[in-house]
Amino acid sequence: MVFSESKPYNRRTLIKEVKVMKTLNHENCIRFHEAVWEAGYYKAWIVMEYANCGDLTDLIDRVTLREDHMAAFCKEVAQGLEYLHSKNVVYRDVKSDNILLFSNGAVKIADFGFCQEDREEFKTMIGTPYWMAPEVCKGQTYNFKVDVWALGIMTMEMMEGEPPLLSEEPLEALKIIARRGTPALKQPDKWSKELKSFLSFCLTDSVPCRASMKEVLDHDFLERRCSRLELSTIILEGKRVADLRPVETFEGFEEVH
Repeated sequence: MVFSESKPYNRRTLIKEVKVMKTLNHENCIRFHEAVWEAGYYKAWIVMEYANCGDLTDLIDRVTLREDHMAAFCKEVAQGLEYLHSKNVVYRDVKSDNILLFSNGAVKIADFGFCQEDREEFKTMIGTPYWMAPEVCKGQTYNFKVDVWALGIMTMEMMEGEPPLLSEEPLEALKIIARRGTPALKQPDKWSKELKSFLSFCLTDSVPCRASMKEVLDHDFLERRCSRLELSTIILEGKRVADLRPVETFEGFEEVH
């Protein structure tokens, strides 16, 4: 993976990401190998383990996930986030794009540029708007529980194919989240009471009442998760669908892999 940027802010983000990745050792966090820097720390080649089945966004686009698949993905991601929280780190950018998949059924969090050590609560508005918690959108102080909210939005991605408010411009989405808080499901009757309970657990407006990541991991919905083998099967099915899709050649014609 290559990062190249001349803006100081992005340089700081890149340096922070490498610093965080060097300290991580968990089955649900992408493994860092090395970083090779150019002079001035404006450009780096970051070598990480290769996720051979893309990311969760791609899988959501290609296949229909069952609830037991969703429970398994949520369990894996929550375990990685709880590990970060145990190291006093808030991730701040939970979304399907940042969840990498492997053919053996492994699920790993990547992209640690927005991570922040939670010495106390803080107010910096960082993350991706559609996944931001209401307290972030309002410019209030926040803590580890922003990751719990974003996990709930990621779950809605798996349920509905995209996060709530994606049709809105980012700034408008921030205003709506700040005003309305918990988003509504398009087809609530389609889903089990356990899954809807899990969503409520994560997507609670009141920060003190919102679950911690440890509490999320104890929720009954996650007990309904599929096996690692079944997770591997659906991940490989998504890869097979991608491999069969037509691609444009340089002459403008389409061909199938």
